Amino acid sequence: MKTWRQMEQLVKQALCAHWHVNMTIPKLKLVLRDAEIKPVANEMELHPHFQQPELFEFVRRNGLLPIGYSPVGSPKRPDGIRRRKIRSISKIP
Repeated sequence: MKTWRQMEQLVKQALCAHWHVNMTIPKLKLVLRDAEIKPVANEMELHPHFQQPELFEFVRRNGLLPIGYSPVGSPKRPDGIRRRKIRSISKIP
C-alpha cells in the first residue's frame, strides 16, 4: 500500500488521471479495501485456452473493467501451469 499511496499522490497532483492493474483476487481485495483512489481496470490473461471466470466476475462485481490479453508465447511458463487441464469451451453450432 505504500506504493499505492504514492500512485494516489500522482492523481492528486494531476500527473495522471487513473490507472489499471494486473492483480489476483487476494491482492485486489486488499487494494479495493484500503485505496482512497481505486483502479479503473484489471488486466488479466484471458482467452479461449485460459479462462479465469472467478477473477473476471470478481472484477466486474467490484466495478472494474476487465481487460483481457493473450500472450503470443510463454516458453518459460512453469510446467504445472503449462500442463494444467483447462475447461473446454462449447462448440458453436
